[in-house]
Amino acid sequence: MSSLLIKDFPEELHKKLKQQAKNHRRSMMQEAITILEQNLLCAPSGIADPVPGNKPLTQDILTHAIQEGRK
Repeated sequence: MSSLLIKDFPEELHKKLKQQAKNHRRSMMQEAITILEQNLLCAPSGIADPVPGNKPLTQDILTHAIQEGRK
């Protein structure tokens, strides 16, 4: 199994992780792995399916929109 070292871990986040681990009766390592599993393995990829009927967004469309003052 691989290891992970997190440098400069924010103190407030450390406190929250420690409290959550305590609430779930886990070690901090077990809690961190559980959180990562829930968010990386079970969560959707974050890439939405294209909306049917819409044209693909091209550089020409973006350039035209910027020229019209839309950002």
